[in-house]
Amino acid sequence: MTATPREFDIVDYFDVHNSQSLWLELSNLVRGIEYDLEIARAFKSLEPAQEPSSEDDSAINNLYFLHNRKMNALDRAVYEIVKVQEIVNRLIHESLGGDLVDTKKNDWERNQLTRDNVEKGLEAKRTSGALSQSDFDVITAALQLPKKTPHESVALTYRRKLMHHIHPSLDYAIFFSSLESREGEAITDASGKVTGRRYGLGARPPVQYQFVDLYASLAESLDAIVSMLQKLSEIEVLSK
Repeated sequence: MTATPREFDIVDYFDVHNSQSLWLELSNLVRGIEYDLEIARAFKSLEPAQEPSSEDDSAINNLYFLHNRKMNALDRAVYEIVKVQEIVNRLIHESLGGDLVDTKKNDWERNQLTRDNVEKGLEAKRTSGALSQSDFDVITAALQLPKKTPHESVALTYRRKLMHHIHPSLDYAIFFSSLESREGEAITDASGKVTGRRYGLGARPPVQYQFVDLYASLAESLDAIVSMLQKLSEIEVLSK
């Protein structure tokens, strides 16, 4: 997955240097994801099968010690998986001349270097002849691999809640808070017409995720990411 050093024209210095630096970052990120997932699994194996009684302070404290370390490692893996996709965007941009997206504004890395804009840039280079059809096809196919895992939706919904919501609950409801739904549950009559709303105010909601399901989905995502990076590393214009 790491680019192999080779001779290059000095006019391509920035393409080559930045590409090699980004490949090293990607290699480190993958190692980090592997490590964090295994650390999370190790702490999970030490947790009790059942949530302790709320009156057993010692058991609750011991569980929190394990659970917190499990969650830190698991969430770090999620953030690193997201960062891989962002670094891949930068890799393609830098390897293909640094003009794949608009870099005129100071905040271009945040607002312009998106996957949609990268794909539009790839299409523009293919149309102009700056990128061969074969390279275009392999790049676009590789970028789709992380989206095709069997249980991708589990990791995706968890990630969205992690980024844009209060922390989603996993394994033990006792350590998590929740927001009350303003919509509630619709009450309908025999014809299907909504006649009212039911609200479970103050009730503890069920746990949203189980470790075994989330771990499996994240492991699938990592496998797909490795496959994507392997495909991209085989394309000469991206591994200078």
